[in-house]
Amino acid sequence: MNWREDLNNDLAEWDSVDFNPADLAADFLRVLNPTGNLFAFCSYNLLGNWHEAFDHKFDTFQFMVWHKTNPAPKIYKAGFLNSCELIICCWNKGHTWNFGKQNEMHNFIESPICMGQER
Repeated sequence: MNWREDLNNDLAEWDSVDFNPADLAADFLRVLNPTGNLFAFCSYNLLGNWHEAFDHKFDTFQFMVWHKTNPAPKIYKAGFLNSCELIICCWNKGHTWNFGKQNEMHNFIESPICMGQER
């Protein structure tokens, strides 16, 4: 028995375009300062595509997980809440590193999404 209606995910023109991270590589490299870092939010099903497109272009390719402590509710209340976001991280040798100690260098962030008036 199908008790859920289909959701209309056609919210904008880009919803019908296939997304390929490799299409962005040239522009990212063009505008990124040689000492800069690249951080991009991505979907779990595209993490491999990001890795394939960027790992060979940068000295280091890693990812982080943002655990949102107050994720948005699911419309049909069926299934897990989307409480995690993946963030790809790329940098080259000579990049500007803003962490001072090893214990500050986790690939896991835990915080709420915007709250109060921001929301």
